[in-house]
Amino acid sequence: MSFQGGIEDVAVIDVMQLIRLGGHSGTLSIHAGEEEALIGFERGRLVSAWSSRSLRLGEMLLAAGVLDDPALQRALEAQESERPRRTIGQVLVRQGATTPDVIRQVVGQEIERVVKEVLAWPAGTFDFALDDLTPLVEVSRFSGAPRVDMDTQQVILEVLQAMEEDSNAPPAIRRLRLKWRRKGRSRFRNSCRC
Repeated sequence: MSFQGGIEDVAVIDVMQLIRLGGHSGTLSIHAGEEEALIGFERGRLVSAWSSRSLRLGEMLLAAGVLDDPALQRALEAQESERPRRTIGQVLVRQGATTPDVIRQVVGQEIERVVKEVLAWPAGTFDFALDDLTPLVEVSRFSGAPRVDMDTQQVILEVLQAMEEDSNAPPAIRRLRLKWRRKGRSRFRNSCRC
C-alpha cells in the first residue's frame, strides 16, 4: 500500500507530518525534475535519508572532519578484500577510525540536510511506500551502532528554524515558512506528544 501525489497539491512537510502522526513505517520517495530523495521512516520517526546530492558515508565523515583520508583508504582496502563484505561503517569502527556515535551524528546531519533540501523544492511528486524500508544509507544498521532514530517533528522544526535564519532563502522557502506559521505550526505543535 502507498500514497502519492504532487508537491504542488500536498507539501512535503504535510506528508511527513501525516506519516509521523500515523506512526507509519516506509520510504518517502520525492522527485523534482532530475532531483530525487528518499526518506525512511520507522513508526513515524526518521531513520534514514538520501538525495541525489548525498555523499557516501566515508565522504560524509571526511567532510565533517571526523575522519582523515588515510584512515578511509585503509578501510576501503580492507573492505574490498573481505568476503562477505561489511559496510564501510563497520570496517571503520572495527579499525578504531571512528565510533558508532560519530557515525550516528553524521548520518543525523545528513537526514536534516536532505529534509531541508526537499522542503525547498517548489514542484515535483512524492510516493510513500508503506512498510517498504529501502536501505538508504550504507550504515543504517550494523552491530554495535546506535540506531538513527530522530523525532520527525523536531527535525522539521529545526530545519524550518535554520531556513528562517537564512536570509538568502528562495521565495518558495519564504512561502513555506509563512504557511507553516499561519496554519501548520500551531496545529502540529499542539498535536505533538513531546
